[in-house]
Amino acid sequence: MHAVPMVVVMPGKHFDALLNEQEITALADTYARDVVQRMAQQCFRVREEAQHDGQELAVLHCAGHLREALQRLADAAAQEAASKGAGYPDLGLASGMTRQGARRRWPGILPT
Repeated sequence: MHAVPMVVVMPGKHFDALLNEQEITALADTYARDVVQRMAQQCFRVREEAQHDGQELAVLHCAGHLREALQRLADAAAQEAASKGAGYPDLGLASGMTRQGARRRWPGILPT
């Protein structure tokens, strides 16, 4: 069931959320699980002698790669947002951290 769209107000920016935060989290979990499982199937062949833990370890390995890819994606999105006028309060709010946290995560990202 979808929630009624709500307006999420960011400092100086606006976008409409079609799902609530709990629904977004559940969707992210589902997508991440699906992507990592597909990656593991495409990247690895589980050895017969590792029948009990091979698939789980392959998924864990792929999850690490996905985590790093998501960090690179977040860094690129933050850089692009900053180049279009977003400030540290905007970056912090959008990424679930404080302004100070965003400043520590992306030092010097704002144009001078």
